[in-house]
Amino acid sequence: MVEVYKEAWNNLPVSSKYDYRLSQMGAHTGEILGRNIRHSLLGNIGVFLKREFSVVETDLEFRPISDREKRPDGSDIENIPIRFLKMLDEPRYITSDLIHSTGSFYDMALNFKVKTQHLSQLISIYRRLDENEIADKYKSMFDSKQSEVLKGMLDRQVYEKLTSVSKSANEYLSQTDKAEKQIFNTGTARDWVKRVGKLRIMLQLGMLALNMPSALVSFADPFISLLVDSVTGKYINGKDVAYALGQLLKDFGLAVISLGKTRPYAKTVAGM
Repeated sequence: MVEVYKEAWNNLPVSSKYDYRLSQMGAHTGEILGRNIRHSLLGNIGVFLKREFSVVETDLEFRPISDREKRPDGSDIENIPIRFLKMLDEPRYITSDLIHSTGSFYDMALNFKVKTQHLSQLISIYRRLDENEIADKYKSMFDSKQSEVLKGMLDRQVYEKLTSVSKSANEYLSQTDKAEKQIFNTGTARDWVKRVGKLRIMLQLGMLALNMPSALVSFADPFISLLVDSVTGKYINGKDVAYALGQLLKDFGLAVISLGKTRPYAKTVAGM
C-alpha cells in the first residue's frame, strides 16, 4: 500500500517527499456513530451532523474555491483540483476503509497527471474555436456554439466545477467572497447549497416513505409471488420459505448492528 501511495504522490505537484500520510477522507455515517460509542456518543453525533450538512473533502462536486488565484483582469485561474491531502479537522474520524480511500487517492492523482498532460492542447483548441466563432459571427446568422460546448466539458470533466445546482447558483458560488461568506454564522453559502440539496432529497424520501399504499403493494407483490412459488413446488416449497424467514428473523438483530460496517456480523447480510 505504501508503494501505491508513493506512486500517486509522485503524480502530484508536491515539493516534499511522501510523508506516509493516509488519504485524508472522513469516515462515513456508520463509522462515525459507532466509534468509542460509550464515551463519545454526543460528540460522534455532532461530528456526523457537521460533516453531513457542511461541505467536506468527499463532496467532489464542490470546487475548492478558497484556493483560486486571480488574473490581472480579475478572472479566475482555473486549477485541476487536488483532494484528500489536507489534514482533517478531526483526524480521529478518518475512514477505516483503506481500500476505498487509497483507491480514491490514487484515482485522483492519476487523473491529475493525465489531465495535466492534455490540458494545454484542450485549451488551445478552445481558444481557436472561440476566436473563429467571434470572427464568423457577422458572416452567418447561426452560431455553432462549439466553443461553449468544449468549455462546458472542461468545466465539468477537467476542473470539476459544481454541477449539482442551477447555473445561477453556480455563477454565484464562482465568486470567492460570496461562496465563503457566512450566513448568520450558520455556515457558508456553499454549505447552505448542500443543505438545501439534502433537504430536497429528505422531502422526496419522506414522500415515498409515507406513501403507505405504495409501500404495502411493493411488499405484498413479491411476498405473494413467493408464496405462489412455494405452493406450486417447482423451485421451492413451504419448508424452504419457512427456513428462509426463520434465518432472516434470526439475523435481524445482527443486521441492525452491522449497519455501516465493512464486515457485517450476520451471514445473511454478508451474502447480499
